[in-house]
Amino acid sequence: LTLMSFVYGGNLVTIGAQSVDFLTIASYRGLTSGAVFDFSSYLANVIQVPQRSLISISIPVLSRAWKDKDMETIDRVYKRSSLNLLLVSIFIFTFIWINYDNAVAALGLDAIYEEGKWVVFLLALKNIIDMGTGVNAQIIGTSTHWRFDFFSGIILLLLAVPLNIILVREYGIIGSAISNFTAYFIYNTIRIVFLKRKFNLLPFTQRTVWVILHGAACFAIIHFAFQNMNGFSGIFLRSFAFIALYASTAIWLQLSPDINPVVDTLKKRLRLGNKG
Repeated sequence: LTLMSFVYGGNLVTIGAQSVDFLTIASYRGLTSGAVFDFSSYLANVIQVPQRSLISISIPVLSRAWKDKDMETIDRVYKRSSLNLLLVSIFIFTFIWINYDNAVAALGLDAIYEEGKWVVFLLALKNIIDMGTGVNAQIIGTSTHWRFDFFSGIILLLLAVPLNIILVREYGIIGSAISNFTAYFIYNTIRIVFLKRKFNLLPFTQRTVWVILHGAACFAIIHFAFQNMNGFSGIFLRSFAFIALYASTAIWLQLSPDINPVVDTLKKRLRLGNKG
């Protein structure tokens, strides 16, 4: 009962921290600004979709590893989840970012959505950091120190609420994005430090740097190659070129040890499909 209370309490605290944004913006800046922030949040949160699947897969593995005191498995899951989620989150963010201006113009959206561009950027960066730090919440939650998950959530809430109120009053919707980024950066840093000190676990490896540099290089190449292309044709060609470049170079550079098994599986399915 105590464990479940802490788990559900931690979830409620996190949801509360995430929900304060719209209420604060609507109160100080009006519903129009709240709607733009909501739209920007939706785009940025698309990045987190793959995280949910990985979390559901990792929890039973981590629970078993803690039971068996298998720190090697926990360390491997931590590092691989960080690397894979970082690789995917940078891909989704860059895909959105290279098309944002063109999409707003092509869809004829109101000029106020241009203001939401940097909200998307900061919220996406917050999500990339959250995903890039791997399944730290699940590692803590399945360990004997599960109470820390709740207490770190309280810290997040205590940071998010006052920062939102202060920065929204000063800077509008961009202020809320800044407060989100700051609160989650501190929140995840606390979790990283906790896992390092308690269990000598770190999510980052040398490949982490290569994944970030790879994402930046792909963005730069596509941005400059297609910067003069507009409309839906520009969105289509830019998107196709980016997907091809990012996927092919990630496979070629072997940025994740989990890429090759996926590629091999796809090849087998294609061969079976051709035979059929």
